[in-house]
Amino acid sequence: MGCAPLVSTHLYDDRESALTSQISEWYSEDRWFFRDAVNSVVSYSISVPPRAVDPNSPFSVDTDEIYQELCSLVQANNLDPDDVNGFTNDKKLRFHLLVEDLCHIPNYDWTKMENRLQKFPDLERFLTNTNWKNTLRSHNLHPIAKSLNSDYKKDEDILAHLDYCLSYVDPTRDRVGDLQNHLLTRHQYPHTVPELQVIALLRRQFGKSSTEIESPIPNTNKDTDAKVTIQGHDIRIEVTRPDPDDMLRVGGIATRSYGRQTNPARGKVTQKARDQLEAVKGNTSDLTVLAIGKRLFGVSEEETADYVLGQRVLKIQDGKLVETREQSTIPLDPSTGNIDYILTFGANNTDRNISDPDARSFVIQSPPNVVTSGLKQAFDAKVEKYWIQTIYSLHSLDSIWGN
Repeated sequence: MGCAPLVSTHLYDDRESALTSQISEWYSEDRWFFRDAVNSVVSYSISVPPRAVDPNSPFSVDTDEIYQELCSLVQANNLDPDDVNGFTNDKKLRFHLLVEDLCHIPNYDWTKMENRLQKFPDLERFLTNTNWKNTLRSHNLHPIAKSLNSDYKKDEDILAHLDYCLSYVDPTRDRVGDLQNHLLTRHQYPHTVPELQVIALLRRQFGKSSTEIESPIPNTNKDTDAKVTIQGHDIRIEVTRPDPDDMLRVGGIATRSYGRQTNPARGKVTQKARDQLEAVKGNTSDLTVLAIGKRLFGVSEEETADYVLGQRVLKIQDGKLVETREQSTIPLDPSTGNIDYILTFGANNTDRNISDPDARSFVIQSPPNVVTSGLKQAFDAKVEKYWIQTIYSLHSLDSIWGN
């Protein structure tokens, strides 16, 4: 279907209004052509490539009209057009999600799914008493439902990964209400898996009794994702992951790039620094970790490093070309002083296996070495130590790799 972009744009020049009426016919004839065609129309209409059309006769289509047509198709297929609301208001991603829903209408065998769940006892135990079947039915698509209904190895890996993480969670003793609810909520699922990964890694290293889940912050109605005690030091961990709209994609291809000033890591770091972590610093003497989960699309570790440490530049010093960093973005927001560590973490080989993590820990303040060493071991993390001398300047004192 490589001709879809041509069909969906150039063949409709000067008669764009006729395009919308073709969408239902595309869908009934060939869903994959429909997917490629609609995605290319939307992408082309919202951000036309330079010199792609005659400036005197631009390609112009009413994307709102196309969106309403998609919503009508979704409703006609007994799906919920509002099931994408929790993801984003970004028009291009909403189009993409609705198209994917239409191309993957679930036909679940719930008996098969119940039987398959028994192969993953820790996941089954975690979902007990959650009304998980009705909750999954309320979504057009959900990774857990899709994986339980599938026989592909990839879906087996996803379920095995969740089962591994949840082997470190005891739903009869831990505070897991939010985790259970968010794991079964479509737009919260991508954010909840990294929380489970962090909990598993912390408890594997420090034990269940030393790692608290959803730990309340004194004198507030807030909590942090985890709290761990390392040789007498209490550390609060808040986990975040770039939102789906931060990895804006159409057809599985990332379509947005980020500079230092527009890196969405900035928003994630400062949001958490002002919210839970500010409450931690204001009401406790605990150390704080902001853990940023990596993902295939969106904010990479290098982009996060540029945010935390400053842009990499080349300089000539003493007649030699050296690499250094300048203009850290951290000083642009004083609330970042609430963070002692920024941790980037993810799987080493596949995003479905966290037992062998790939992580880097940026030491922002000057916490005890025993804590830094403990976190390094838990995440198998490379460590870079930095201290904020004042809220407006960041100086590198030393860099430690693998120590």
